[in-house]
Amino acid sequence: MRGNEQLWYRSWIQLSGFPIQFLRGLLKPLLLEDTAFERPSLEPVANFARCLVILIATWSLQEQWRSTGTGLPKVVTETTDECSSSDGSTPRLPTGSSSWSSASGPSPDAGVELGGRPSSRGSGAGPRSAHASPLVRLASAREAWS
Repeated sequence: MRGNEQLWYRSWIQLSGFPIQFLRGLLKPLLLEDTAFERPSLEPVANFARCLVILIATWSLQEQWRSTGTGLPKVVTETTDECSSSDGSTPRLPTGSSSWSSASGPSPDAGVELGGRPSSRGSGAGPRSAHASPLVRLASAREAWS
């Protein structure tokens, strides 16, 4: 699943302004020429410039929607070193490593091993700590039942 759907809706609503501005820039010189409502030549240029701004804003919102995730936590699917996230990818622990690492940087539980035991790299709050992630609590619950 992609990011917040509000970004998707906002991008399409933003894009709906493109045909309005394009037609205003195109029709002002054609329909209003030699009338009492004739516009300066700078107005159609401003309408076409707005078209460019609308396209850039729409692209930005679509890119934000596409690149942001739902923020759902990663879930342990097996007792091996495989994990699964909400988007279906399966990140793996580096060989020889026993602590969880993610692509977005160090986790708040960097000092806790998957089994909930403190590692040598940090102070290591246990799995019942208020700061332990759901992944650590799930791994220690599985370890307790096995």
